[in-house]
Amino acid sequence: MIYEFHSDSDFQTGATLITKVPESDIDEKALHTLLASPPRFALPFRHRNTDGHVEFTYLIGKNSKLVYMSGQFTPKDYAELWTSALSPLLEYDDWFLNPYSFVLDSEFLYYDRNDKSIKYVYVPSTRRVSDNSSLLKMVDDISDHFRVTDANLENTVLRAIRKDFNPTDFISMLKPYLSISTGAAGIQQSAPAALHIPDSANTPIQTFEKQPSPRNERLAKTEKGDSAPISSPVQDSAVLLKRPGDIFIDIPETGKGKKEREKTKKEKQKAKSSVKDIKTKKTPPPKPVKEKGGLFGVKKKDHPMGMIMGAAAESPMSQPSHAPIPPTGMQPTFEIDETQIECDFQDATGFRLISGSDLPQKIVVQIGMGSKFSIGRFDAAVGARQSDFEFDKNTKAVSRHHCVVERSQTGYSIVDLGSSAGTFINNRRMVPNALHPLNNGDKVSFGSAGADYVWENIM
Repeated sequence: MIYEFHSDSDFQTGATLITKVPESDIDEKALHTLLASPPRFALPFRHRNTDGHVEFTYLIGKNSKLVYMSGQFTPKDYAELWTSALSPLLEYDDWFLNPYSFVLDSEFLYYDRNDKSIKYVYVPSTRRVSDNSSLLKMVDDISDHFRVTDANLENTVLRAIRKDFNPTDFISMLKPYLSISTGAAGIQQSAPAALHIPDSANTPIQTFEKQPSPRNERLAKTEKGDSAPISSPVQDSAVLLKRPGDIFIDIPETGKGKKEREKTKKEKQKAKSSVKDIKTKKTPPPKPVKEKGGLFGVKKKDHPMGMIMGAAAESPMSQPSHAPIPPTGMQPTFEIDETQIECDFQDATGFRLISGSDLPQKIVVQIGMGSKFSIGRFDAAVGARQSDFEFDKNTKAVSRHHCVVERSQTGYSIVDLGSSAGTFINNRRMVPNALHPLNNGDKVSFGSAGADYVWENIM
């Protein structure tokens, strides 16, 4: 990107994006149109001249980053999302705009939950801000962040992106899904199973070839038809059942096997008679003797190293102070120490509950550098997870998309996604869509109904 953006925020204007463009690069016609009749898909901005440059300040307001809203959508909402994302690239000419002056980057796409529209950052410059490779990466990122409950629709979208991507054909492909209605029970009606995608078309933005991506492996598996039923042990054993017409031959047991079985039977009878004699004499039963090697359930004499272990046991000076190591192939039995698990759980980076409400005791945040962790409430209408952590669907004052935690080189930060009840840090309500640093020990409240936690950064 030829222009650099940096973010800022205050309690009056909220979150903003700021960039500078040389005065010689300004597209006067586009700038005049944006100011006189701003399109719905452009993020509003103000500008001022400074040191031979024009400084543009984009007002984010109630718009949240599109990548923050990732999750699983119904087919209709999914189709609306894609249509809203790509339609501006086909309507630019009505505002005398340049398609390559759109910042085609998923990190600079913003979602307005009020009218379910996507807004772009548009730079009125005569120089290109984006290119076709930027468009390719943007749609690839969107497909990676957003899923749909209809597998057929998701596979259709992935196939369209992997082929020669064309915004016009892509939007036409999604039109049948825009009319899908949802029943009273929230169950989606079936959508078209497959739609034809033309190979090419004349569009303002050039088409390009999409190479297969590892993130599209789920599509490759579907195309290969890896849906053959796998036989289970129960099914396999069914062939052993006796059926009419089957011939079975009973072979009588003879030889050494028969003698060993009879010998074992006699020994069991002898043991039972011994016990009976002891009970008759009413003598106290002998004290139970702890079987050597009982930690692993193996007797000395049955152990391959029995003679060596037996000699060591007879010598009191050679007794080890710890349990012997089991031989290869043997697994020791042990009980799970729940106290240790609780300790490990408490020592994880995240939010620890400090209120008395019946809520999760810990929200563990395990993300790498540059990653995001979303927090919200389970959406019963979709019936699928949409955030990395979700409170119960009946949790009060927590929105379905409530906030996001980010990790950068400077540490962890949190951003409220314009939630209805807000997010509070140390009892102060956050400005929506503005990053706020998280310091160890900060009190964070999700809404105003008792979801009070403290941030613990365990390095």
